[in-house]
Amino acid sequence: MLVLFAAAAAWTIVDAGQPAPHPFFPAAPPRTADPVEVRRVQLAVANGYDRPYVEFGDALHGYALFASCGGQPPAPDCPALLLATADGGRSWHRVPHPRPLASGQRLEVTVDVPVLFVPGDGWYFSLDGGSSFRHERGATLPPVVRALRSQVQVDDRTGRLVRWHGGVWRPLPVQPPLSRPQSVYGSDGLVVAASVANGRPVLAVSFDAGAHWRRPRVATPDGEIVGIRVAPSVRGDVWLIGERRDPGGFPALWHYDGDWRPLMVDRYPEPFVSLVPFGEGRLAVSGPDGGV
Repeated sequence: MLVLFAAAAAWTIVDAGQPAPHPFFPAAPPRTADPVEVRRVQLAVANGYDRPYVEFGDALHGYALFASCGGQPPAPDCPALLLATADGGRSWHRVPHPRPLASGQRLEVTVDVPVLFVPGDGWYFSLDGGSSFRHERGATLPPVVRALRSQVQVDDRTGRLVRWHGGVWRPLPVQPPLSRPQSVYGSDGLVVAASVANGRPVLAVSFDAGAHWRRPRVATPDGEIVGIRVAPSVRGDVWLIGERRDPGGFPALWHYDGDWRPLMVDRYPEPFVSLVPFGEGRLAVSGPDGGV
C-alpha cells in the first residue's frame, strides 16, 4: 500500500543579496522576494522507507534517494528508489534506479546529472535526466562528471591543480600559493582554490587560467572550520562552504559580491543534508523533514 511520505522535500532558499558587477562573477538582478523561502511537498512511497537523501544541482533539478528501510539496507521487498524534480521541487517523478538492491550507495548531483556511488562497484551517472545510466568502475569520480563540475580539479595523487583539456587533465602552468588545496573551481580564465589553516579559510584566485595568483582576504568564520568547498552556481556566482568538525553542524558560508562576504543563515531544514548555489546570489539548503 502506498502512503504519503512527508519527506525529501523540505528545503530553504537563501538569498545573499545583490553581488557587485564583475566579469567572472555576474551580477544578479534586483530581488524583492523574501530572502528565505521554504518549500514542502509530499512524496508517495511505500510504507517502511526511511528518510531520503535530497540534493539539488541547480534551481530546478534535484534528486531524492530512498536507500534504507527501518535502518536496514535495500531488499527485494524494499528496493532503493530514485526520484527527480525538474521544477524546483514542486513535483517529483520516479526514475529507473540502476542498482536498487546495492548497500551503502550514495547520491551526488552535478548540475542536472545524478551520480550514484556503490562501494565495490563504482559509479553510475545519467546524462539524460535519469532515463538511462552509464557505469564506470573505480573509486575515483568519472572524468566526464568531474569536468562537468569544474574545468580545474585537484589531482588526488599529487595535490596539484589540473585542467581538463583535450580529453585529459593537464597541470596548470603555475600552482596556487597554497600548501595543498582542498577544493577548486575553474571556468574560462577564472580559477578559485581554497584550503584551511588554523581553522580559517585560505584562498587563492587567478583570473588568467592560473598564470598569476592573488590572495584575497576572507573574513574569519564564526567558529572553527576543518574543511572547505568552492561551490559555484551554473550562472557563475561563487560561494565558499566551510565544513564544521561536527558533521551535523551547519557550515560557514561566504558569497562573492565584490568581496568574500560571510553570510549567516537563521532558517534552514534540520538536519540539513546539502547546500547548492543556483545563481543570482541564492543558495538552496535541503534536508529531510517529516515522516510517515
